[in-house]
Amino acid sequence: MYVLAPAQDAIRYETIKFHSGFGSDLPIYDQPPSPEVDAAWESLYEFALNKVPRNEAALMANKTYPILGEEDHYMIALDVFHELHCLNEMRKAMYPEYYPVTDEGIHTPHMRHCISSLRQSIACSADITPIVWQWSERSQAAKERSDVVHSCRDFQKLKSWAENHFVPLQQNMSVYIEDDLEIPTFR
Repeated sequence: MYVLAPAQDAIRYETIKFHSGFGSDLPIYDQPPSPEVDAAWESLYEFALNKVPRNEAALMANKTYPILGEEDHYMIALDVFHELHCLNEMRKAMYPEYYPVTDEGIHTPHMRHCISSLRQSIACSADITPIVWQWSERSQAAKERSDVVHSCRDFQKLKSWAENHFVPLQQNMSVYIEDDLEIPTFR
């Protein structure tokens, strides 16, 4: 079954070798907390709130809400940005000495929601790239290697799509907007 995802046209694939996350193979996102690390994380989802025209919203499997003052456009957010936000909150919870305790913290309903969302998304995406074992002369043993080549969606292209559809301010969600948008029933 095909259901329109408004960013479908932004999907391209690229080959990327993952970082191991060990030793010196640490991208900025895996480094200890700092203003630079926080800025890098936040740049991953800075354009998370997006808008789509009514005709695209009408083709989505789930109804969404119109934008106040721009009722011919509807609000969406690509789940990848929500997932990155959740992962960032989990990362921050690992460093309570650096980040102040907030309502987003580790023992909260929000964190349970984030873990559940990430679990479902990982299972939905089901990356089937083989993790391999290779001989390590240094360890004199075969070691698991997660720093292998993957076929990935081009994240920069998705970020560009989101930037082009960005809604810079969250509207007042307590304002009711009359809306007659019909969503088709999918079987």
